[in-house]
Amino acid sequence: MAKHFDLSTILQDEKPTIKIGDKTYTVNDEKSNVLILNSKLEKEDNSIESIDVAIAQLLGEEAVEELNSMSISLSAYKEIFYTLIACVQDEEIEEVKKRFQK
Repeated sequence: MAKHFDLSTILQDEKPTIKIGDKTYTVNDEKSNVLILNSKLEKEDNSIESIDVAIAQLLGEEAVEELNSMSISLSAYKEIFYTLIACVQDEEIEEVKKRFQK
């Protein structure tokens, strides 16, 4: 007998969000977008510019401009990056940090 599985509760359209100050940003965690991001990051050298690339791809160029206008510290900027990766990977932020500190 054939098995039948209902994935409707897993396959939701709800997008993750992150809140920075008073602004809430929606993270584009669609597979095609994450694949584009991976391709772009492979070309980067793990520099600070990589964080801008990730933010632009996952939140949009407008978010990059808004964040740059906030004069955010480098450590806070890295936290944003870790949080975005946690959103698209459905992981805890601490797990993401461990992976990037290796």
